[in-house]
Amino acid sequence: MRVSLLRSVGVALAVLGAPAAWAQRANDNAVASANDAFGTTIGNETIGLYDARNARGFNPQQSGNVRIEGMYFDRPSTGPGDVLVDRLFSGFSVRVGVNALTVPFPAPSAIIDIRLRKPMDKLVTSVVASYGPYDQTGIELDTQIPIVPGKLSIGGGIERTRYVSDMRTDADDSSFGGLARFAPNDSVEVVAFFGRAMRKNSESNPFIFVGGDWLPPNQKRGVPFAQSWNLWQQHDTDYGAVGTAGLTDTWTLRAGIFRSTYDRREDHTTFFNNTQRDGTTEVTFQKALPIVIETTSGEVQAQGVYTDGDLRHTVYVMGRGRDLGRPTGGTAQVFYGVSNINSMPQVAEPNWAYGPQGRDSAKQVTGGVQYVGQWRNVGDVNIGVQKTNYERTLTHPVNGNSFRRQTPWLYNGSLSVKASNALTVFASYTKGLEDGGSVPLNARNRGEAVPATITKQAEVGFVYLLGQGLRVNGAVFQISKPFFDRDATSLYTVVGDLKQRGAEISFTGSPLPGLNVVAGGVLLQPRVSGPLVTQGLIGSIPAGRDESLARLDLQYGPAAWRGFSLEGQVEYNDRGYGNTLNRADIPPRAVLNLGVRYRFTVYSVSATFRARVQNVTNVYSWDLVGGNNFFFQYLPQRRVSATLTADF
Repeated sequence: MRVSLLRSVGVALAVLGAPAAWAQRANDNAVASANDAFGTTIGNETIGLYDARNARGFNPQQSGNVRIEGMYFDRPSTGPGDVLVDRLFSGFSVRVGVNALTVPFPAPSAIIDIRLRKPMDKLVTSVVASYGPYDQTGIELDTQIPIVPGKLSIGGGIERTRYVSDMRTDADDSSFGGLARFAPNDSVEVVAFFGRAMRKNSESNPFIFVGGDWLPPNQKRGVPFAQSWNLWQQHDTDYGAVGTAGLTDTWTLRAGIFRSTYDRREDHTTFFNNTQRDGTTEVTFQKALPIVIETTSGEVQAQGVYTDGDLRHTVYVMGRGRDLGRPTGGTAQVFYGVSNINSMPQVAEPNWAYGPQGRDSAKQVTGGVQYVGQWRNVGDVNIGVQKTNYERTLTHPVNGNSFRRQTPWLYNGSLSVKASNALTVFASYTKGLEDGGSVPLNARNRGEAVPATITKQAEVGFVYLLGQGLRVNGAVFQISKPFFDRDATSLYTVVGDLKQRGAEISFTGSPLPGLNVVAGGVLLQPRVSGPLVTQGLIGSIPAGRDESLARLDLQYGPAAWRGFSLEGQVEYNDRGYGNTLNRADIPPRAVLNLGVRYRFTVYSVSATFRARVQNVTNVYSWDLVGGNNFFFQYLPQRRVSATLTADF
């Protein structure tokens, strides 16, 4: 069922009868809230150089770097939500460089810091009605209700969207969630939550792989290419609780326990393999059996704080763990024949013969101690050590069983020095264990588990305060890890070592009244070494890496404009190479987005209207997307969207 914009707006305006309490969603503004350019999400708005799936060229979720209110969280899939069912969180930040220095027990790449949508002590209900891009429509409702003022509040929300992808395939998305906050006194707080996101009737876009040293020919944008039966359906569920209790004047106990499930109920995929310059392609259809992936994760952390004049000493003692179970295999493939990526006909669904299913189980338990010392106007030191026990068991009726156990010591250390009132410099080193995920679909051992690997990160950086809220910070870094790819026999395995050097910089602030600026850039130099590189079977630069990326976000709305503001974003991207032989160069591109925002009040109800035009100049380009399995997808065309948010 489609939800029209007029109907959504009507629902929003119909509830604007109660007096306003405080703004819950109408104040959502990622540009105004960001303190760096590396990644900020507030409600439905996201800006920054990095996101939850890509930071410094790697996936923070595979590195075990997702936190809910500071507590370790493991999620099996990123479905309709990105890191958590979105009815449950108010936003998250990608923390790298100086903003990650005092985070206890970090790992390489970045920390994804999720903030729950905690229900507080005032009655507030928000409605968000949206239209676009394309003919997408949606309605969201969030509320919080105080039950016992100051002690118990509940909140929750629902969402219904007719989702339309950039390739004009569509889906029915819906989600709901609820939270409860209990704070019997000033030293104790517990927040419990439950949320579910559902995607139904989702048409699956084809995966495009080229057959040589070229890019795919331009595909007609805005034209659906999915087979009518090529559908996807999944449910994502997250629930758990986080709590804080003051034990003494110096010690605080914090804990979190989380459960997540990924229920994939229908899974069709179309592969356009060996695609030629003229669009000729070899078409393979694939269907997988339904699966449920489940993970339980959590952390208990004690924090002791001791002060002595200008010195502050903080000690953390931590225990965390996760238990993940997921099926493997269970796929069926049928070769259709040769077609063209721009004229693939509708065909009948084939008969499927599924392969056997196996089971992949991973358990990890980690304990650690960390010390953070802070000397006012001098600097900080951060030293931590962890011992982890990682076990992975694979069972398969054909491929056999295997067991892997790794028990590495992990550690981190950083030192920052306040060189002047405005300048702080730092250096850090971090060693972590990264989950490898699953083998990509185009390898002959597809569906198997990729072993966990040791990852190391070293960096030096600075932060400089220019005054009037202006801030510049940056770092140069190197991340080292084993490199996985398909070998000469199409087996996905370790084929060398990867060293990724990079430099990043961020500028944020308000140089003029009413003007907010978030600007940043990153340069990456990924290099692979190993026998396959020496033999010329793969290139020294991995495919799919952003070798350079820059983004500028501006908002201007002086007080004299009475709530009206203009916004614009420019994003420059050099996507590097389109294959493992360092050929098929993807050209650089710059994309311009423009928009307007209007904050207003109607009968004491706060509201915001926002309209945007993305890819204003309608740039055409190709992207490599995916995780272990990179495939081509075109850059979305020019598109328009509008959102009306009201708090009452």
